[in-house]
Amino acid sequence: MAKKSRNVSQTPPFVIHNIFSSSSPGEPRKETNRFLIVAHRDLDGLISAFFLAVAIRDKYPDIDVVFSQPYMANLLRKFLGQRNQVVAYSKVGFVDLSVDCTKPRTTKSLLKSLNGRIEYIFDHHAGWSVMLQSLEAAKCFNVQIEGNRLSTLNTSKHIVIGRTLCCAHLIYQYFNLNLLGNQYLDDLLAVAMLADDLNIRNLYKDTEEYKMFTNFKNNSLEACLGQLKVNDDVKKIKASSNHYSDVLDAADATLAQAEEVYPGVIYVKTFSYSSAFNYTALCEKAYANYNVVIVKELDPRRLRISYMVAHNIPGVDLVSIFGLNGGNPKRVTLYKKNCAVWDIVETLKPYIDSPVSSITT
Repeated sequence: MAKKSRNVSQTPPFVIHNIFSSSSPGEPRKETNRFLIVAHRDLDGLISAFFLAVAIRDKYPDIDVVFSQPYMANLLRKFLGQRNQVVAYSKVGFVDLSVDCTKPRTTKSLLKSLNGRIEYIFDHHAGWSVMLQSLEAAKCFNVQIEGNRLSTLNTSKHIVIGRTLCCAHLIYQYFNLNLLGNQYLDDLLAVAMLADDLNIRNLYKDTEEYKMFTNFKNNSLEACLGQLKVNDDVKKIKASSNHYSDVLDAADATLAQAEEVYPGVIYVKTFSYSSAFNYTALCEKAYANYNVVIVKELDPRRLRISYMVAHNIPGVDLVSIFGLNGGNPKRVTLYKKNCAVWDIVETLKPYIDSPVSSITT
């Protein structure tokens, strides 16, 4: 009996966008020796990609970007391994893309598959120290982790990992972009910090920087990139909608149905899968009254339960506490059999009851 064919798209969900081009408007673009930046699909990833492009533009005048997620490493490996991609992009850089904390071997396979094509890796998430120790190819790079240079080879290849507020800040520091005296880049750094750190966001609620940040949030990443390339003033970035207001309203509605299961801990048992729902917005709203947010969800593809756990307690690293392979120390997803919300609360109780008194960066 013939096997039924599955109606599944074989096209990976990746779209390449141009940042800088050496071709004049109307001219065909160069199809070889282009540089590709692989960036996390969020605002910090976008601005990190733009900063790296600015820093290397003299060396690589034709630079593109593709957005991805850590859990898409296998798909990304297949996409970048296609012949047309190999021909077009002899050099590749990664920004703000953490190790896949549930399956780190997929990240390792991706990096190994690219062989000598990788020129830069910049990230501010946990998990890279162990990953790099297991990669023979990493010995060919200048490697800097948490400000410590582990390797200073005379090479053009760089791996820079640091616990900065955002990845864009790491790149800004590494290339000394402050020396350019460019207010545009300085303002973009402020937007990236507000996008990636909720403690900073709450401190800047009534500022011009927060207004600039919301304009970015009211655009798609692709729309933001289009404006980034043609502007020289962040204040000129225009919002195309009021989407972020809708997102915050959805977060308020979700929290109204949530339960405080322990002092300072809010638990969302179910939530709307509407397009407006956003984990970060939920946390932004929740942190006005709570220190920890737990969201229970069902992965419809694998029919498994997971918990998103986030916090705003200074100095607390969820990656270490839950023994994960990598990720964001302030927000993780737990896939554990027989795990219940009370198990998570019990683990976090010592940190909830005795928070560190000062914010650490």
